[in-house]
Amino acid sequence: MKDTTSIIATFDTPDTALRVTKLLNVWFTWILEGSSDEIDDLTDLFDDFGLVFDDYQDTDEVDWNETPEIDLNLKGTEVIIRLEGKGAIIDTIKDLLHSVGAYDVTVDEEE
Repeated sequence: MKDTTSIIATFDTPDTALRVTKLLNVWFTWILEGSSDEIDDLTDLFDDFGLVFDDYQDTDEVDWNETPEIDLNLKGTEVIIRLEGKGAIIDTIKDLLHSVGAYDVTVDEEE
């Protein structure tokens, strides 16, 4: 059975939440597929938030023997992330969400 983690991040406006969702979508794709094609897009998206992409390239927390499954949703000012799999880079995601302006991040972990 896979571990499941839900993360809900709340932002000040729906526009900010949408921008964060776009960033996360490209970032998660890069993490899971490892494609270098998205590096320029990622760098630009991180720059838009005043962040450096290199600070979020570390995927050592991912258990590549059990690739995480990620579901990303947007609901108004909330970005909702559901992850299945051990070592699903929870701390890095929480840090990133706070860095892009989330004023509340809730994590619910189930086994």
